[in-house]
Amino acid sequence: MDAKKLQDLVDMFFTCRRDDLMQIFGEMLSALEAEQSMPPGRLMSRNYETAQANPEIHTLPGNLKDARDAIFPFYWGTDSWQSKLHLENVKGPPNFASLIGSIAALLKNPNLCVDTYCLRSNELEVKSITALANLIFYHTEAPWGVFTIGGTISNLYGGKIGIEKVAPGTMQHGLGDKKLAGIVSEAGHYSNTTLAGWLGIGVKNLHSVPTDENMSMRLDRLEQKLDELYSDDVKVAFVIATFGTTDAFGIDDIQAIKQIIDRKSQQYGVTPAHLHVDAAVGWISCFLTEYDIQANPLGAKLGNVGIDPTHSASDCWVSICRFGDARLSQDGMGALSVERLYRSASR
Repeated sequence: MDAKKLQDLVDMFFTCRRDDLMQIFGEMLSALEAEQSMPPGRLMSRNYETAQANPEIHTLPGNLKDARDAIFPFYWGTDSWQSKLHLENVKGPPNFASLIGSIAALLKNPNLCVDTYCLRSNELEVKSITALANLIFYHTEAPWGVFTIGGTISNLYGGKIGIEKVAPGTMQHGLGDKKLAGIVSEAGHYSNTTLAGWLGIGVKNLHSVPTDENMSMRLDRLEQKLDELYSDDVKVAFVIATFGTTDAFGIDDIQAIKQIIDRKSQQYGVTPAHLHVDAAVGWISCFLTEYDIQANPLGAKLGNVGIDPTHSASDCWVSICRFGDARLSQDGMGALSVERLYRSASR
């Protein structure tokens, strides 16, 4: 490629061409509006073999509209968040304020969102964590937490802090021959199995507690499991309770679980297991704390309903793991250390 062609490419694709961008984005919004009035269409053909045989990786678009044209045949026919045509879409549409936030984030380099480079953008994370902590009345004065890449990693943080709590120094020295275990609900998310493997506890050392008819963890069986493990000199690193299971929206009795954990740890003279609450689904219910269900001022009377509330914060594929008033420390390599986080998180 000669110098002129290279410069043309830079000017076209790496220079902010405001008018072109606004026009293309406007066309996409127009398509979004148009499909709202359309009846359900027929099933479109899926030419997977053709797509694989003709990836067009050597086709260089001449301008931004060529890029639009390359996307639009596939973009069209895919229903939006607002579409009423799919049961899979029963979670509410993202509000357009979140759309603005997403676009704003796309214009910045997320890899630079660290204190060294970002100037003020990390303040948004602190504000978001504080707002959410206040929403659930959790360490409202000095909350601490981190944005993660999903619910699995949020649970991973909880599990890791639990390990460091009952087996200090594991971050640096590994599990060694320590006998560790974790406890989850039988109705909990499948990612619990994943984190047990990733954290080195082992899937066979992850114990599932049966649920009752309301899909809540059975407290009597939790006590039995703790007795069984502690009697065998096993360190219970964590108990993951669920605030809204993915399928049946089961809600565990979190306060009772915490009381059992504390009572059993005192009985056996051991460090209490870290209690992590998986609220990836149920957190949205916090908005209903002041709603009078009996009076029902919204007049919600449904003949039938299909519910899939997972990740109700649409357009925000980020999960947040919140702890108490804790501080991060770094080792010599600058790696994140969680050795001290549990002290505040477990309060």
